[in-house]
Amino acid sequence: MTPRFPAWEILDSYLGPALSSDPGRARTGTRRLFRDLIEPLGDSFLVRDRRLQQQLLARIVTRVRRLPEAQSFHEGLDRVGLEDEDAVVDRARRLAGMKTPALPRRVKRVLVPSRVTLGADLLLAGPIVRTCLDALPNAEIVFLGSRKNARLIAPDSSRFRIRELSYPRRGSLLERMLAWVDVAAAVSEETLGLSADRDLIVINPDSRFLQSGLLPLFPPGREAGSYFGWDPSVSGKETEERSQLEDLNRWLREMFRSHPRNPLRGPSLHLEHSVRRRAQEMMASLNLGRDPVLVGMNLGVGGNPDKRIHRNRETVSDFERLLVTGLPDQGATLVLDAGMGRDELEQARQLYREIGERGHGTARIEGGRLLRDDPGTLPVRLVLFQGPVDEFGALLEQCRIYVGYDSLGQHLAGALNLDLVTVFGGHASPLFARRWKPGGSGRIRVIESGPGPFDTRRQSELAGKVLAEARSLL
Repeated sequence: MTPRFPAWEILDSYLGPALSSDPGRARTGTRRLFRDLIEPLGDSFLVRDRRLQQQLLARIVTRVRRLPEAQSFHEGLDRVGLEDEDAVVDRARRLAGMKTPALPRRVKRVLVPSRVTLGADLLLAGPIVRTCLDALPNAEIVFLGSRKNARLIAPDSSRFRIRELSYPRRGSLLERMLAWVDVAAAVSEETLGLSADRDLIVINPDSRFLQSGLLPLFPPGREAGSYFGWDPSVSGKETEERSQLEDLNRWLREMFRSHPRNPLRGPSLHLEHSVRRRAQEMMASLNLGRDPVLVGMNLGVGGNPDKRIHRNRETVSDFERLLVTGLPDQGATLVLDAGMGRDELEQARQLYREIGERGHGTARIEGGRLLRDDPGTLPVRLVLFQGPVDEFGALLEQCRIYVGYDSLGQHLAGALNLDLVTVFGGHASPLFARRWKPGGSGRIRVIESGPGPFDTRRQSELAGKVLAEARSLL
């Protein structure tokens, strides 16, 4: 349960460490601030919690702008008419009460700020970019964010441009807030040379750069016709039944109602031909037979161990071991991504060793090279992949299904229209799994673990459910 109206003293107790002059302490304090207070309010997806989240963020903005190091942040807010905390909150409330406006008929340039994480950009920013490319044939679409993300979420087009900006996901509170200054400067520069205000618009898919829609990019007089912000929070039973992608598409259809072309709907993953060809060559060299049963898998959790099904944060849980051994024992070959960071890599390597100890053939893909640790006479039942996201996506493209936790892998699989089984654990709100359901035209099975605890019996039950769903899709 998320708190309704925590005392401001609670926020102050978090802000002290988050605003520390010691970089390490500031980053640790910021991580706790967002983990304990800010993110749970957003993860509930309820309107009342969204408003409370914005109220807390407005207080945080007020504290940050007072810092000597935040002078550019303070001056930037002044330029867009947000002189104090009340003005920040009033703007958020005003936008929340507005109906979805129709897009202007004449648009020369559309700016889409990134959601920052690749999974969220695939699911939400990508469909916006492709909708604009389709519905606005005379407009240039500019993605504000990571070049890596941009190249994967949208097709090559002379009308699609990347303006590279970074958001410090693991940075201090000051560093995160100052990222807005760079976005505001980019928007100002992109406006230069355009003859009319409405020649340029911003479509915001709830980007982290703008802190839950709280930070503006235009002064008040211009915002009404140039800024279009999507709010992911829901109210009422009908909206609670929909995923974020379904809600986003409804919003886009309403916004593009005066344009003749229908918006595109689903996410897509765009891979270079050379990456696809290399993945095909490596898998073909394994001699898996005429009709191999390939299953993509990623047991990474994006650095959030609470999403795992485990008992004591052991390197490999019973649940994970049963998943990885269950499918190969039935004749499937797993393509297992090594995940992110030292812990997930060690988890993947331990599972890799255990598959070999069970008498199955194994192979590794590292640095773009395919390697085998056995004589090559055994049928390969696990391929451990360690490398860039696009290369794993190319391997996934050859799989029949995907299995994994709620993380990037499910959105890669969804964007490739694979059938998939995704496991949601560690979320505080019952809406979380429904709202973060991946997109795509494949058959999607969602397994919710509940809050735990996950003893041996419970882990076995959950693994049985996932394996049963996976086999039904093969």
